[in-house]
Amino acid sequence: MVKTAAQNLPQKLSEDILQFIIKNHLRPGNKLPNETVLSDHLGAGRSSVREAMKLLESRNIVEIRQGSGTYVSARMGVCDDPLGLVFLEKSPKLILDLLEIRLLVEPTAAAMAAYNADEEEIRKIMQLCSETERQLQSGEKCSKADIRFHQVIAVSSKNVVFPRLVPIISCTIEAVAELSSPEALAEMVSGHREIANAIAARNQIAAKDAVYLHLIQNRRMISQILFEKSSDNNPSADET
Repeated sequence: MVKTAAQNLPQKLSEDILQFIIKNHLRPGNKLPNETVLSDHLGAGRSSVREAMKLLESRNIVEIRQGSGTYVSARMGVCDDPLGLVFLEKSPKLILDLLEIRLLVEPTAAAMAAYNADEEEIRKIMQLCSETERQLQSGEKCSKADIRFHQVIAVSSKNVVFPRLVPIISCTIEAVAELSSPEALAEMVSGHREIANAIAARNQIAAKDAVYLHLIQNRRMISQILFEKSSDNNPSADET
């Protein structure tokens, strides 16, 4: 069925609003004008503007906060599952494959963060490092703070692509946390302190090495799980 002009209007308006965001240099967290102002600016009805905003929200370009207004999303344009991982079986093998990608990207991102991060970003990295440690010690789940820690490092690199790879990071952090013992988690979180300290010291080599070792530790633990599963599925001749 061919869409009518009326059906296509919200889609067109969503692109117009996106261009408005870009041309006015609105950043994540900035508030957009209200529906009345945008309606006048775009020459369209408020209901059409409202539908356009919903389309932008579905693309993670804006965030609609009831009673407050509409804001540029902190994850502007970044979808939750860019690689379609939801269609793949969640397994240690998948986590290992994702860790290989992280090993190619994150050490360099950390080195760039050590060089480019501003003082507020370094403060945030140190704060999130302490938060993951506190949550772990108190028995709380620390995966959200863990993800945020790596996210801030990606943003601090000042490479515009790195933050858009965060969904890959998020997927592996949550999966590793589910598979890890408390002792293994504590050991992995301790690696955050070395990463944070290296970035705060502006030591690019140390930051790169600390992230590399952190990810190798993750890979070693997942590889051990794979090995144990393989042994369970293939008992030795003495066991048969």
